[in-house]
Amino acid sequence: MEEIKKPNGNMALGIVGAFIGGLVGTLPWIICYVYANMMYSILAVFIPICAFKGYEIFKGSINKIVPIIIGVVSLVAISLATLIIIPNLLVLKEYGKMSFEMVKLLYQFEEFKSAIIHDYIFSLLFTVLGAGGIIMNIKRSIDAGDEKVSFSNPFYGPSNEDIDSVKEVFKTKQAMSKDHTITKEELMSEIAGKENVLNFLIARGIVVRKKNTYYFNEENERNPIKRALKITGITFGIVILVIFVIAIIFA
Repeated sequence: MEEIKKPNGNMALGIVGAFIGGLVGTLPWIICYVYANMMYSILAVFIPICAFKGYEIFKGSINKIVPIIIGVVSLVAISLATLIIIPNLLVLKEYGKMSFEMVKLLYQFEEFKSAIIHDYIFSLLFTVLGAGGIIMNIKRSIDAGDEKVSFSNPFYGPSNEDIDSVKEVFKTKQAMSKDHTITKEELMSEIAGKENVLNFLIARGIVVRKKNTYYFNEENERNPIKRALKITGITFGIVILVIFVIAIIFA
């Protein structure tokens, strides 16, 4: 598990760092595409990781806007890399110089345009998947009021016994709906030593935050697949919208 301390910094500088980090994260994808003639879209998952690292290095403050910043920066970085940087490098590789006019001419060929858009779609999907994991960890730590952002293995969670013990606290306090909640202070005193379990439940929407209070959502507990599909649907809806806009631009 990697833990990153929560900095008290400048958001503007953090955004600059995130863009720099995001562009650095595109390098493996760019190098493989241009110089190895291979398309490894999965390399795009490094972009949001590098974007957050850049945000951290430039001392960006951690708050509720950070997940949005990392998501937007990641999408912009992969878009610039795939649609602008890679075509320019392909021209450089072929003709020994970079020329925006030659890149524009390259986009006139339907075969190239179709290929680059196809690769862009796949890299965009993998970027979203990578950003999702980073954003989940950031949001989880912020919602729990942690002083640091923790990156843990998303495939393993707490035991059923630990989850049931935390759920029992909510039942005892009758905090089982948005109309009946428990304060953060009261909750923390009751689950001392099991903050990681709370973070796990918050990340999955089973424990829901309402202002500075929390409640246990049994519907999300019973229907994790339904909730996952809902989140996935929203995510892919955004991706499809971005792709549609790109398609209009390059049509």
